[in-house]
Amino acid sequence: MQIKNDTLSIVLSTIPFLMLFCYVIFESDLAMDYQYYLLLLHTILVSVLGGIALSVYVMNDSQSNSWLLISVLFFVTLHLIVFIEKYYFPLQLFRAIAMALNVIAYFLFYKYILLIEEKKSV
Repeated sequence: MQIKNDTLSIVLSTIPFLMLFCYVIFESDLAMDYQYYLLLLHTILVSVLGGIALSVYVMNDSQSNSWLLISVLFFVTLHLIVFIEKYYFPLQLFRAIAMALNVIAYFLFYKYILLIEEKKSV
């Protein structure tokens, strides 16, 4: 029964991310572009990652899961900013923001890994 609840929570947590990214993709003129399927696959993967992090945080609120959620939210925002910069507004400011988000997201994910390893060793 636990596996069914976990799967349901992941699916329900993935839906908002998927709706946001699908709206942004379908509003662009990418339907006939060769990058469309790759972008759609990447969007699904990022949405599932966001759904997993959100459902883990909601089901088991801890410091390590908070770091994971914040890290994944930075990755999701990074994906959104890169997409907007590439297909809507090609501003140089978006590249600087994307680089900063990437560094922060990886650092927060590193903090998450350290906390998980610390829990395992104790």
